[in-house]
Amino acid sequence: MNNSTLTPSQELDSSNLLVTMYRWRKTIIISVILVGIISAAASFLITPKYKSTATMFPARDNSIGEQLMEAPNRSLIQYGEEEDGEYLMQLLESAEIRNKIADQFDLWTSYGIQKGAPQSKGYMQLAYSESVNVEATKFGSINVTVLDKDPEKAAAIANKISELADSLHLEMRKKRALSVLETAKQSQAAIQEEIKMMKDSIKTLADKGVFSFEEQILGMSKSYGKALAAGQNDKASKIKAEMASISQFGADYLSLLIHLELASAREAHLLKRINIFQTEYDSQLPAQMTVDAAEPSDKKAYPIRWLIVAMSTISTLIFVLAFVLIWETFSRLKKSGLI
Repeated sequence: MNNSTLTPSQELDSSNLLVTMYRWRKTIIISVILVGIISAAASFLITPKYKSTATMFPARDNSIGEQLMEAPNRSLIQYGEEEDGEYLMQLLESAEIRNKIADQFDLWTSYGIQKGAPQSKGYMQLAYSESVNVEATKFGSINVTVLDKDPEKAAAIANKISELADSLHLEMRKKRALSVLETAKQSQAAIQEEIKMMKDSIKTLADKGVFSFEEQILGMSKSYGKALAAGQNDKASKIKAEMASISQFGADYLSLLIHLELASAREAHLLKRINIFQTEYDSQLPAQMTVDAAEPSDKKAYPIRWLIVAMSTISTLIFVLAFVLIWETFSRLKKSGLI
């Protein structure tokens, strides 16, 4: 048996690995040093970026009008729950805010994208997502983190995103409240017209002598009874004729009174709702409560040069070792005539 031929278990033996590394030590050391120098030099060519973070809690998205008028003891400044946080994140990550930030801070130039060019919006979305990150924390707050080569600009963008989220939230709330408010006012106008018609009908009946049907009938009945008791037949006949005259309008009068009362109640309820909707429309309650506004950083966050050099040298070392082992194994197999 040829002792120079190594079995698979011997090929993987740590002592053989160390021998192989020692034999190829110059190649390994030179490769690692060269890659370390190159990666270090390359890291200095990368434009440094600074990170700024704005931290906020979502506010509870309830009806402000209802809370003020129907539940005055309920707090308007409570922190929002999970669904409020998801709503706030949708605002912060919306295309409308992204487009406004891109235009206001001229990110088109910063990212080297020609505005209006084919697929420019897609390129902007990709570059923006690499520089702006919105994430929820385990404490229920939301962080808006911005990377930019200008620390002042990074902080300004993070704070502006927070501000625009409030603007978008208020705009959406006003649009919704205005739509409901206009519908409610149309309903109010219809009810007021209905009430006016009923009042006009009651006035017409009053001109015919019917102004308080139940009290009139009760009073006439008493007078009619007294006239009969006193033997005043002519007077009794006259009272009876008057009772007959107004009785033909009695059902209409009572029906008008009932419907007028119901319509007035509907109008009062609708007026209350209109006041709530108006308060909702006029409100300026934000969608978030800022905990920490973003501030310019005095330390670059990217690139981390030592990490770049370390990862590059480790990757090179692994690659060179793998190549050496494969080369050594191939050479031995060829020498032993197995291939």
